[in-house]
Amino acid sequence: MKIIIDEDKCTGCAFCLFECPLPGKGVKIVKAKAKVKDECQGCGKCISVCTAGAIRLE
Repeated sequence: MKIIIDEDKCTGCAFCLFECPLPGKGVKIVKAKAKVKDECQGCGKCISVCTAGAIRLE
């Protein structure tokens, strides 16, 4: 499974960054948008805190 972030929906709030159990490793913020890093383990914790509904698991 892989985390997908819809950049059109992402508000750059960084809630996903703070919820990630791999601080600074699973998600990064670039140009006010969340980006999934290669180190992401796909746990899905970020999905529940995304108020914009921009994150999904595929």
